[in-house]
Amino acid sequence: MRNTKTVSALLIFCIIISLMTGCTNPVAENKGVKNVYNPGTYSASAKGYGGDVTVTIEVDADKILTVTAIGEKETDGVGSKAIEQLPKKIVEGQKVDVDGISGATLTSNALLSAAKTALNEAMGIEDKKIQGKMKPGTYTASGLGFRLFEEVEVSVTVDETSILSIEVSTDNGETKPILQSVIDKMVPRMIEEQSINVDAITGATASSNAVRTAVTEALTAAYVAGGSLPDSLDNFKKDSVKISNKAETINTKVLILGLGGSGITAAMRVSEKMYEVDPSKVDVLAIDKAGKFGGTSSVTSEMFAVNAPKFQEEFNGGKDYVNKEQLRDAWLKYTEGDAKTEMVDLLLDNSGKVVD
Repeated sequence: MRNTKTVSALLIFCIIISLMTGCTNPVAENKGVKNVYNPGTYSASAKGYGGDVTVTIEVDADKILTVTAIGEKETDGVGSKAIEQLPKKIVEGQKVDVDGISGATLTSNALLSAAKTALNEAMGIEDKKIQGKMKPGTYTASGLGFRLFEEVEVSVTVDETSILSIEVSTDNGETKPILQSVIDKMVPRMIEEQSINVDAITGATASSNAVRTAVTEALTAAYVAGGSLPDSLDNFKKDSVKISNKAETINTKVLILGLGGSGITAAMRVSEKMYEVDPSKVDVLAIDKAGKFGGTSSVTSEMFAVNAPKFQEEFNGGKDYVNKEQLRDAWLKYTEGDAKTEMVDLLLDNSGKVVD
């Protein structure tokens, strides 16, 4: 069975369900109620777009006095808008049930979730997960990734209480090896841990969050279709399994940090030099924290070459087809003095010969 929900339909359905059940968020609306809170300052955190978003709320017995939020790893100009604007909305409305910031869904959700937890603590309410059930089936949603003009579509299959499978379409504008690292590494983790709060893949943050956003919307639609409140999604917001802090010592003669084009070249060259000295004593370790190796070098289409003699003869009557001086001036102007001019000249003078 396949169910596709639009955002508008989902919101309308949520409103209808809320009205029918008479259920409300305990910290959604407290205007006019006396002695609601235990005076003091309360803090809580939730996973946002780039990392944890921490919210601190100060209350007296009757109202919210101040709200501050910190999300140092949220995208500047996008998630930062939620960090700046939502605390004011919460104070003005005296509730956490406020509209998020358009384009900053993950940051907004994290901030409001953390605010809800902090206010629950202020009221002495244990922040329990709502035990709603989903309608079994497959739900399709999409999330904005690296390419702004094309979203990443994801299909999530569920039973009443768990995620059974997550299928990510690769027919989009994402860089395929980078999106594939998310499919290979993050998606299995989400299913294994039954959580949307797993870590993004290093080097694939935008694609990771596109998948996370789409899975979040699909699960919300499944809960609504099952007659449950959208807050039931909290069941899938478990913290990611913590990595062991046990230390491991690895001895190596040469350590290469980063497996981009330069790192791989360095690792291969030092291995060759060691082999020349003693084939039995090659000892090189190369590591990278990204979800794939090769860096951006592995996804480039062709080399950068200026005036390759082969191409000059074949296509341009033996003449230069790039104005090296003009390119050099433009390069140095663009880098605003932050360039090794001798290396730029070496590239411009010799890169064409490399092709031959």
